[in-house]
Amino acid sequence: MQLSREKPIDRIKIGELIEAAGVGRSTFYGHYAGMSDFLQKSYALMLERAARTDFAQGTTASVLPTRAILRHMAQSDNYGAILRRSREWPRVLAAAQQRIETVVEVNLRRAHPQLGQATRSRTAMLVTAGFMALIEDWTAKGRTEAPELLEAEFNRFAAAVVESSTRYQSASGS
Repeated sequence: MQLSREKPIDRIKIGELIEAAGVGRSTFYGHYAGMSDFLQKSYALMLERAARTDFAQGTTASVLPTRAILRHMAQSDNYGAILRRSREWPRVLAAAQQRIETVVEVNLRRAHPQLGQATRSRTAMLVTAGFMALIEDWTAKGRTEAPELLEAEFNRFAAAVVESSTRYQSASGS
């Protein structure tokens, strides 16, 4: 994040990154294939850890706890906007979406064990897509809305999707 304040993300070299992080080149490459892989994995992991923390602490009843994610993003200066302008953003967003979808599916399995696999997967995809669209919109608009407002809006959305999926499964018998 510090390096991105000095120059565009697309111009940061791996040598600069490992020097700033205080790790060796072999350590970096032991974890990442390159800069693109680093950006994808670090962003996705940040989202996943925050969501898992909220769920473990019981701070939300949502199948995708967003409080820690949104607060972290709100406090991270303009990093989200900087990353969003990077050529890596589409791949970073896709990696994050895949990771978050897994979290949602696990949480759905715990909270709604009556949902069949197909319904659970579809519900996880819909909830995750809604959250990623929310993040995309929020960062595009400069994060002017309070994280608490977005959390409340998202929780209503996620609850409606889960409710609809539960009703659909009950009605269809699948």
